[in-house]
Amino acid sequence: MALTYTWKIKSLKRASNPLVDFDGIIVQTYWDCVGTDADGNSGTFSGATPFDPEQVEPTNFTAYEDLTEAMVLEWI
Repeated sequence: MALTYTWKIKSLKRASNPLVDFDGIIVQTYWDCVGTDADGNSGTFSGATPFDPEQVEPTNFTAYEDLTEAMVLEWI
């Protein structure tokens, strides 16, 4: 029986990195992953994924207000 997974970002924690002069760097994500089978039975796993603010590449930085849920889910 196959499961269908649905991911949802619950919240983000952000911080500053004075080394690269950015404000609003995501340092932690909190998320849910719901698995549902063909009969409609489901289970939820809640988790968190940390990120190191010193790993932010200045040329790849996206401002907090421009982030989408899809972008953040790709990081996870």
